[in-house]
Amino acid sequence: SEDLPPSHQPSLSLKHTPSMKSTSTTTHTDSTSRRLRRPAELNLSNPSISDPAKPKSELELRYDMIRNSQTQNRAALKSPTQLLQDRLNLSPKSKKHEEKVRVFTPPRPMLNGCILPAPQEQMQPFQGSSVRARTEKNGRPAWWCKFDKLVVLDGVEQKEDGGLKFLTRSSKGLSIARRRGELETVVIPLDCTHCQEMLNRHEWKYDIQVCKRGVCWDCRERCRWEREQEEKKVDEGIGEEMKGD
Repeated sequence: SEDLPPSHQPSLSLKHTPSMKSTSTTTHTDSTSRRLRRPAELNLSNPSISDPAKPKSELELRYDMIRNSQTQNRAALKSPTQLLQDRLNLSPKSKKHEEKVRVFTPPRPMLNGCILPAPQEQMQPFQGSSVRARTEKNGRPAWWCKFDKLVVLDGVEQKEDGGLKFLTRSSKGLSIARRRGELETVVIPLDCTHCQEMLNRHEWKYDIQVCKRGVCWDCRERCRWEREQEEKKVDEGIGEEMKGD
């Protein structure tokens, strides 16, 4: 057998071969560490102890406010369920507000029954709530309200608990909702000579659609006041009849 000549191919040694993998890893680590470097004042998780003589930056002041916030401390002591219940249950907050004191103001009496501004005696025009009108059919009290529009008082019923239930009709929402209503003619008497001359009439008629519905608090108090006025008229009429006899 013939001996084969030795091979002249260079052999690769692992000791002298540069590692490409380690070089790429080192480069990646250096770039990452370079990107993570930032000023100490931006590291909000671990705030460094600053010099008392040095004024705090705006970022540090904001962080102190967030960290020392009472809202954050309260929220940290409550569970998410409790926080949701507090958000939905607003009754404790409403107890702090005092109840609104409502005072009913009767309709302002017109000077000599005049509903128009006179040049000398009465300078202010009438308001809708001050007008005391009557229905043409049954003579029931009617007036104007900024919430319920035209209101008609049909009567009063006694409740089982002793309270009063006012039977009212109003024109609120009829033009928008197209609800079924009935036509009512409201008559405003003009007893003043000045009004009769200016308007050239002795009464003012107003046609409007109304339906049965409840009214606001002011109108309910107005119903109570109108009922008292009717009772006074009845008592005065009985007294005059007794004097005549």
